[in-house]
Amino acid sequence: MDDEPNTDGSGDCDVELLAKLEAQNRLLETDSKGLTRVPAAARPSGSSSRKEDSKPKSGLNLAIEQVVKRLTSLSGSRKRGTSQDTPITEEDIYLAWGAVIANWEDNFHKRPKYVKQLVRDGIPDAVRALAWQLLSNAFDSPLKDTYVELMELPSPSEKQIQRDIARTFPQHTFFKDQNGVGQESLFHVVKAYSLYDREVGYCQGSSFIVGILLMQMPEEEAFAVFTKLMQEYGMRRLFTPTMSSLNLCFYVLEALMQESLPDLYTHFQSQGFFTSMWASSWFLTMYSTTLPLSVVFRIMDLFLLEGMEILFRIGMALLESSKMQLVQMDMEAMLRHFQKEMFVIHDKDPEALVSAAYLVKYSPRKIKRLEKEYEAMRERASEEHEENRRLRSENKLLQDRVNHLELESTSLAGRLIEGQVNLAQEAEDLFVMRRELVALRKHDAEQAEKLQEAELRIAELEHINEVVEAMRSDASSSGDVLENGSTVGELDDSPLRSNELARLRAEVKVLRRKESEATSTIEKLQVEVERFKQQLAQTRLQQSLSSADGSGSGSTSPQAASPSGQPAAKHIQKEWV
Repeated sequence: MDDEPNTDGSGDCDVELLAKLEAQNRLLETDSKGLTRVPAAARPSGSSSRKEDSKPKSGLNLAIEQVVKRLTSLSGSRKRGTSQDTPITEEDIYLAWGAVIANWEDNFHKRPKYVKQLVRDGIPDAVRALAWQLLSNAFDSPLKDTYVELMELPSPSEKQIQRDIARTFPQHTFFKDQNGVGQESLFHVVKAYSLYDREVGYCQGSSFIVGILLMQMPEEEAFAVFTKLMQEYGMRRLFTPTMSSLNLCFYVLEALMQESLPDLYTHFQSQGFFTSMWASSWFLTMYSTTLPLSVVFRIMDLFLLEGMEILFRIGMALLESSKMQLVQMDMEAMLRHFQKEMFVIHDKDPEALVSAAYLVKYSPRKIKRLEKEYEAMRERASEEHEENRRLRSENKLLQDRVNHLELESTSLAGRLIEGQVNLAQEAEDLFVMRRELVALRKHDAEQAEKLQEAELRIAELEHINEVVEAMRSDASSSGDVLENGSTVGELDDSPLRSNELARLRAEVKVLRRKESEATSTIEKLQVEVERFKQQLAQTRLQQSLSSADGSGSGSTSPQAASPSGQPAAKHIQKEWV
C-alpha cells in the first residue's frame, strides 16, 4: 500500500472515516476493556477476516499518518519545552492507537517510526493488553491452546511456586488475598511455563513479570506474552541455571557506570557494594520490586518495543538521578535507598524517569563489543575453571597417593621397629644361648672328667671285685675247713691258726660289706654314666645345630641353666625336637 493519499477520492470520504475513528475513541473512553480483542483488520495475514480487507483505503492511511505526525510533533515540542497552539489530548492518543491497531500489520512494518513514537509516548491503559500482545507477536498464538493443555499436568515445582506466590506483589489488591483469584491465576501461569520449558523450570523473579502481565490480561494471554518474552526477548537466558546472561548484564552495566559515572562506580567498589547486590532484581523482575507499577508498565511498553536496551537505560537513569546522594552513603544506607527510597522518589513523576532514560548515552555497537569481551572473558574463565578442575582432580589423586604412601610408610616403619625389636630380642637370646653354651661346655668338661673318674673307679672296683672273688673262693675253701669240726678244732689248738682265722673272718666280713657297697656303687655309677652319655649326646647335638644355624637358631630363648646344667639341656632338647 502506498503512503501517498488517494487524490481520486472525495473529501467527504476522509471526513467520514475520521468521524468513525472519533466514534471508536469515544467507545474506548466509556469502556476501558473495549479493546481486549484486535479488530479484524489488525489480525495477522493468515486470518480469513484479514483477507477481506487486505487493501485498506487510502483515506484511512492519510488519517493515521496525520494523527501520528501531529502526536510526534507535539511530543517533540513538549520534550524541547516549546509551546504549541494545540496540546496533545487523551482523545488524540486514543484516536492514534485506534487507527494503528485497526491496521496493525501495515502500520508496524511500513511506519515503524510512528509506532515507536507512540509507544515511547505511552500506551493507554485501555489498549495496553492488546498492544502488548501485538508487540510481542503473541496475538492468535498457538501458545494459548498449549496453556490449556499444560493446565491439566502436574509440575515438580508446584510446592516452591506455591510458597513464593504470597511474596509476589503482596500489597496489590489483585494478589494480596490468599488463594484468591489473583494468586490462583499467577500460580497457573507460572506452573504452566515450568512445564513448557523444563530446562528453566521455575525461577524466583519470573512470577513478578507474570504478575505484571496478569494485571492487564487473562491467564492464557499472559502465558503467551510471557513465553514470547522468555523465548524471543532474551529473558530466558537470565533464568537458566548458569544465569550467564545475568552476569553479562552486570558486566555491561558496570562498563556503562565506569564511562558515565566513574565516581559512583569507585564509591561502590570501595564500599564492597557489588552490582549483584542491587541490580539482580532490576533485570529478573523488570524493576517491579524497585519502582512503582506506573513506571513498570511504561518499562514493559518500551521493553516489548526495544528489548534489553531499555533496562540498561532505566538503570543508568536511576543511578544518575541518585548519584549525589549515593556517593555520601555507606553500604547499609545504599541498600535502603535502592529497596525503599527509589520507589518513593519516582512515584511522583513516572514520565520523568522514562525521559531521562533516553538521555543516557547508549551505543548498541559498544554493547556488542562488551558482549564479545564478556564472552571471551567467560571462555577464558571457563578454560581456567576446567584447568583448575583438572588440576584439583590430579591434586586429589596425588593426595590420595600420598596418603596411601604415608600409610605404607607408617606400616613399614612399624614393621621396621618390630623387626629391630625382634632382632634385639634375638641378639639377647643368642647372647643367653652362647652363655648357656659356654656353661654347657664347662659342664660337659666336668661331666667328662667325672665320667673318666667314674670309669677309673669302675676299673678299680672291678679289680677289687676280682680280688674279692678270689678271696671269696679262698674264703670258701677256708670256710669248708672251718665248718669241719675236727679241722676247726685242730686249728683252735694252734694259736697261729686261730689268729689267722679271726683275721680271715674279719676280712671276709669287710670284703662282703665292700662287695655289697661296690655292687650298689656300680649300679649307681652305671645309671649315672648312662645319664651322662645322654647329656653328652644332647650337648653335642645342640652344638652342631648352633654351628649350622648361626644366629637364626635363637628364635626361642632357652631357660637359664641350673647349676647342674640338666634343666637347660632338657629344655634345649624339647625346643629342637
